[in-house]
Amino acid sequence: MSHIVDRHAVVDGHRTSFGVHGEGEPVVRLHGTPSSSYIWRDVVPVLTEAGYRVHVFDLLGYGLSERPRNPDVDTSITGQVAVLEGLLGEWGLDTFHLGPTTSAAGSRNASACSRPGACGP
Repeated sequence: MSHIVDRHAVVDGHRTSFGVHGEGEPVVRLHGTPSSSYIWRDVVPVLTEAGYRVHVFDLLGYGLSERPRNPDVDTSITGQVAVLEGLLGEWGLDTFHLGPTTSAAGSRNASACSRPGACGP
């Protein structure tokens, strides 16, 4: 699996690259900085074989996602919460398993799971 992001969505006016693989219970994988979803290339096949539907994306400014030229666009980890929330809407996900790669990415983006029942048990 060479490219695991093969689609795009416009979130808050910026192009974000993502991929959805497999069928089953949804899992969202987050990458840290400075990285991209490419780090999940060996993990995605294992999860899909285990019966999960895996959602990956490149944070805004990383990987294949748009790198905004406007310095006022917040591409910090905290600023990425809106990107994640936009993609959750695009994917139609209300509940899912969240799998961050770093504690910083997880704690910041976990706020996207503040809705009751979001992010699974």
